[in-house]
Amino acid sequence: MPNNEWCDVLGIEVPDLGVVKDHRDANVSARLYVALLERGAPMTLPEVAQRFEEVGIATADKALRSLKRCRPAAPPAYLDGEHYGLDPYDPEIELWVFRLGLTPPRKPLGPPPKPEPLPGDDVPLTLEELREAWAEDSLRAWSAQRVVLAVLEAHGGQPMTPDEVTAFVRAASERYPLISDPKSLRRKNSLIRVGDDGRWGSRPNIEDTLRGVRKAVRARLEMVRRDRWKGRDPATQRARIEASKREDAAKERALTKMSRALFVAYPPEKPRVVARFDVERQVIDTFVDEPMDRTYDVLAAENVRALMRALEIDVAGKRLADLGPPQQGTSFDDGRMLPLSTALLVQSSCRIRRPFTDPKKLADHLARGALAKVRRCLEADLQSLYALYEYVQLHGLIRVRSGNLDVQIPASWSHHADPTARLFRIMDRALHGRRALQVVLGKAPPWKDPWSKAIPVTVVQSGYRSFLMHPDGGVIEPCEVQRARLAM
Repeated sequence: MPNNEWCDVLGIEVPDLGVVKDHRDANVSARLYVALLERGAPMTLPEVAQRFEEVGIATADKALRSLKRCRPAAPPAYLDGEHYGLDPYDPEIELWVFRLGLTPPRKPLGPPPKPEPLPGDDVPLTLEELREAWAEDSLRAWSAQRVVLAVLEAHGGQPMTPDEVTAFVRAASERYPLISDPKSLRRKNSLIRVGDDGRWGSRPNIEDTLRGVRKAVRARLEMVRRDRWKGRDPATQRARIEASKREDAAKERALTKMSRALFVAYPPEKPRVVARFDVERQVIDTFVDEPMDRTYDVLAAENVRALMRALEIDVAGKRLADLGPPQQGTSFDDGRMLPLSTALLVQSSCRIRRPFTDPKKLADHLARGALAKVRRCLEADLQSLYALYEYVQLHGLIRVRSGNLDVQIPASWSHHADPTARLFRIMDRALHGRRALQVVLGKAPPWKDPWSKAIPVTVVQSGYRSFLMHPDGGVIEPCEVQRARLAM
């Protein structure tokens, strides 16, 4: 991998471990990530430990012991042989980059405001000051009496009808629904005088009160101008939210256009038979002692990096999805450890009892030269692997079941912005579009006819949660869903 490619993908400058080492969030794992980003290429743990010693974090021996204890192969890092690398497309590394302050700082939207002092408290308010100060303010903390006094003074102190005052306030601050006859203005101690014609006017000798009103308005005006320059005003925030939505939509379009393929090969160290599943074309191609005919943007397989290296496929700039276990094991409530395997993940998530061919059987077929049988076995194994891939794309999680253990483990390679992923996205579209869903429950369906056993379900909302309702009644557990789509 060329130097700095990881940083280019993340959109950051090459970091300096010596600068980041004392950051408050710089634990051992974070320093490992920074060292890898700094190098821009995989490193062994002794090499990382030596780099730690060079920048004064710890001696190489002490750093190596700490690195071995910090789960260095956990996502977003990975272990390939003896070298540890980073997956720059893993959302977890984006979070660490932000926490460590490696993202470029936001630039001010303009030059600093001119140091023009605001008028003193003895100077009456103007209409322009009220419009600017109240434009993004809900005025919820302002009393109706204070608001009316400010409006009357800005209009020259002349009496105004309630409708005129209300119209101005609503035009200046859309978020403040001032009623035309507030009860507080009819109190005996009110500073607003209601004339015989119904007009509102201010009582005499209230200069001290007006000074307080002017001070409050101009304090708000000063804060609005400061926040606008720093990009914290509501208008700028809304613009950034819209820009973020456009960026997410662009990511979705880019992810949709990516070509994807799953691979199974035997023997994995020096493959002779390779089965490839083209996700877009929904076709399985098998190659026996021959090179493959095309490449893809997303490559998925068990132990994908080692397999791509064995197949001599260049992975630079590609997204890799390792369909093997994301961790070595998980624990029961009583502390017992359950080692994880790809077969267990497929059995738990997709309910396929025997997902893969026995390796001894494959070795026997290969020894007898029965490559056609090896080919058929790999094609069957590839279908099980594809069922796991589809399950993770739908949920973003891998289900693990054994005895009384039933847990879900995140899969880092399933990107949250992928429009083909996430059941909750489909449920949200069905809920707001008032459309039914079709889901496949239980065992993973055959890839050639995935919707043959689909049933219609509805999405209901209770509070902040959404639920899938079975047509016969009852709530469907989301983890039981194998496929989901909006009903035609």
